[in-house]
Amino acid sequence: MDNSTLKQINRYVNGRMLVDHQVSLRARRKDTLSAEDLGILLRCHWVYDTSVYSHERQRVQMGLIMLFSAFTGTRPGVLLPQNKATKMRRSDGNGSGADLLGPDQISSDPFSDRSKNVRANSNPLKSDLPAHTQVNRRPRTVCYKDIELYLLRNPDSSQRDIFIAEIEFVNLKGSKEGEDGTIFMMHEDTQLAYCPIAHILALAFADDALESSLLTPEYICQLKVPKRLSSLPLRWKKSHLDIPLFRHTIQTEYGVRIHPTLPMKYDTSNSSLRQLGETAGYRYPIKSYCFRRWTANEANPIHCDIQSVVLLRPPQDALCRAAAQMNRNWDPLALRSLTEKQLQTLRRMPHLIQLRREKDTLRKQMAGSVQDEQARGTDLSKRHAAVGKELARLRAAYR
Repeated sequence: MDNSTLKQINRYVNGRMLVDHQVSLRARRKDTLSAEDLGILLRCHWVYDTSVYSHERQRVQMGLIMLFSAFTGTRPGVLLPQNKATKMRRSDGNGSGADLLGPDQISSDPFSDRSKNVRANSNPLKSDLPAHTQVNRRPRTVCYKDIELYLLRNPDSSQRDIFIAEIEFVNLKGSKEGEDGTIFMMHEDTQLAYCPIAHILALAFADDALESSLLTPEYICQLKVPKRLSSLPLRWKKSHLDIPLFRHTIQTEYGVRIHPTLPMKYDTSNSSLRQLGETAGYRYPIKSYCFRRWTANEANPIHCDIQSVVLLRPPQDALCRAAAQMNRNWDPLALRSLTEKQLQTLRRMPHLIQLRREKDTLRKQMAGSVQDEQARGTDLSKRHAAVGKELARLRAAYR
């Protein structure tokens, strides 16, 4: 565009358009919260809220979402997907509440009639380019594999050991699949409403996500770190690693159930926060970004134990230092090497035998030495190097 055209567009946007479309130039409200506000919201959420969720797991999820938002100050889109939401059904306890379930929550079929109608009424001119390419295949939310849960020996030996959760937020703005995320540490709290560990364990027990079947809610509170260790990890089942922690509800013939894999949506959380704020008596709506602004204000300058800073409590520096030390994962009784019997079993693994044979075959097909082939950059040398790397990776993993 030439300068004259740009000037005309600028004059229209800043002049005529404001009048014709009644565009307001006033900035949106940027409310923030405080520790007192969080206490009011959580107390209302757990004690005084008369609203009925379609599934009571959603109440636990909303409590944990508020804690995650307050203790990390992360963007709402990091916790939950920000595409069009499916809403929860909430009522005022008298059966007269509004139905907040969206059309895509009524059926468990991801390809609903609603989406078919949208496609049928779309532009008949089709492009040979794909309308959407799915690059990130993992759910855009917090999954079990993003949470490292362990019992840490308390630096104060007179107190019982403390559960710690290290949560990696990988769904960051502008990040690509496979990139490292940001890790936040959270610990137990004496008040259950403020305790993210209690919420995580509650959802984990509901999902049967813990690897050990011996860990019951009664037994897990009696765990102690062995004397030889600094921490005791609690591992998830491999089948649950990619399952979202926050999931949405679906309507089935047996009633409302939690979807096994689909994550809860951002708009679901935001609408629930708005209603919670109204129930608590707030004049202005409570939004997810209110938590982000509050945490940013409290954590500037940055503190190590943001959770304690946000709750206006003395930071637990000794606990943070203990959680950050490498000897937390040190086990003096760990095996240093495999036995001869284990090595024989490893050598007889079919996949490793096949890779070794392929590597030998590629070597024999090369005209010169491996170094000469690599210098010329031939396809044989590239395949030979790839097979060698895969063989070394598997050997290291099996050991």
